[in-house]
This record gives sequence, structure tokens and C-alpha cells, in this order.
Amino acid sequence: MSSKERREREELRTARRDSLLVLMSRAERGVLTRPEAAQLRQHVEAELTLADQTRASASGQRAANQRMRAQLDAAHAAVVEAEGDRRHAEERAEKVEQQLAEAEETSLRHARYLADAQRACGAPDWPSLAATIRATAREALHAADRYRGAWRSARRRATALAQLTPAPIQQCSTCGAGYTLGTPCGTCDYRARIVEHGAHI
Repeated sequence: MSSKERREREELRTARRDSLLVLMSRAERGVLTRPEAAQLRQHVEAELTLADQTRASASGQRAANQRMRAQLDAAHAAVVEAEGDRRHAEERAEKVEQQLAEAEETSLRHARYLADAQRACGAPDWPSLAATIRATAREALHAADRYRGAWRSARRRATALAQLTPAPIQQCSTCGAGYTLGTPCGTCDYRARIVEHGAHI
């Protein structure tokens, strides 16, 4: 409805109400004529119709308001839920950033460790690091096997020597004379006594 139509409608209603007041006043005084009574009836019916339309419109407006309120409540709940989701997403993002920082630190530590291993192993480059480490490990295992074999051989020889029974007569390593096991060499002892008394052989 345009503004002109609304204005004309309001003017018509105002004129009808003014006429209605006049007719009701005449009816109260008992001077209402038949044509005026018919006009009064028309005005009352028109007002009743308008009142019914107004109530229907108000009822529809209330229903619309209720629907709007329900939509607003749903929108508010959605906003609250979205806010909760946003906070949760921010917390998750912070945790992910922390995990990324820790992973980066771990990667750098491993890279430094591998660089040290490369220098220690003498590997010419990164791709050959694993092969160099395996070769060094094999060499270390071979050396350990050699040392273990030498130790076992020495142990067997020591065990065999410990099981030998020495001869009762031994040869002196100084003068070459024979002497009884467990006693000093008699020849060396005799010569020592002679030297002690100033004699010469």
C-alpha cells in the first residue's frame, strides 16, 4: 500500500468515526432517523470489520515476532557455538604450533647429530653415511673377533703352561750349570762367596 492510499484510508476512517459519534449522540437522544440508523449500522460493521482485520494482523505480527525471536535465539546459539569452535580452533592451532616447534627442534638436533656422525665416520657425503657406518661396524666386529681369538689362544697357551710339571734339575741361565729346582745355583753361589772374600778363580 502506497503512502497516498494509506493517507486516504486514514481520512476515510476519521470521517467515519466523526459521523459515528454524531449518529450515536442522536441515537442517545432518540432522534435517529431510519436512514441515519442504516448509516450507523454500516459504520459499526465497518469498524467491526476493521477491528477484526487489525486483530488478525496483530496476531500475524505476534506470530512473526515469535518466529523472529526463535530465529534470533537460534542465531544467538549459533554465535555461541561458533565462538566455542573458534576458541577450540585457536587452542588446537597453538598446540599444533608448539608441536611444530618441537619437531623442528628435534629435526635440527638430529641433523647436528648426523653431521657429527658423518665427520666421525669420515663419510664423504650424506648419502654414503649409512654405508660408511655399516662398513665401520663390520670392521669393528672383525677386529673384536681377532682380539677375541688372540685372547682365547693366549689363554689356551697359559693353561697348557700351567699344567706342565717342571724338571727337578734346572739349567742356570747365568752360568749354564745345573741346579736342583727350588734351590739357588751352587756354582753361582760359590763364585759369589769367592768374590766376596777377594779371591779370583
